[in-house]
Amino acid sequence: MSGDGKNFQDLEAHTAQEWLEAGKAVLIDIRGADEYAQVHVKGARLVPLATLGETDLSDINGKIGIFMCASGMRTKMASGQIKKTAFKEVYNLKNGLAGWLRAGLPVEGSKAGRACTLSARTGFILYAVVIALALGFAIMKAPNLWQGALIVAIVAIAALFSPCIGGRILPYLMAKKSDCGSKPSP
Repeated sequence: MSGDGKNFQDLEAHTAQEWLEAGKAVLIDIRGADEYAQVHVKGARLVPLATLGETDLSDINGKIGIFMCASGMRTKMASGQIKKTAFKEVYNLKNGLAGWLRAGLPVEGSKAGRACTLSARTGFILYAVVIALALGFAIMKAPNLWQGALIVAIVAIAALFSPCIGGRILPYLMAKKSDCGSKPSP
């Protein structure tokens, strides 16, 4: 907590979306204009970090301020400056735009249609590599077939639920194709 009495805590993407839809909060994107043009959360207000102290935010009417960047690091580094804004409460969108995309929430911009599929493709490649390595290990080290199959199954399940690989694959497997973000705006 700072001297102004405001905390600056992480906020999960789904909670942020609920607050935005209910009109309780305003989402401030502190990335640069070029990053914002490529992909951004629909309705996010662009206020680049370099201009945050000079930007008039008097039109917020006592709403909650949710700040975001690409990964959450810039907002955390600027927390002192963010706490000085006119918002009654301030939050950091956990993991920034990356967290929003991982949650499968919609985005818009010139590269919005590709933002989710690149992440899913990377996840599938990582998953395939892990399975291939497990299979190779099982073939070389397991004394019989059922033990080899068990090793592959355990590694596959562990990889699927790991934050690194599973965080990219599970949401993709559970979501419909249409849930993977909106199509780019014309």
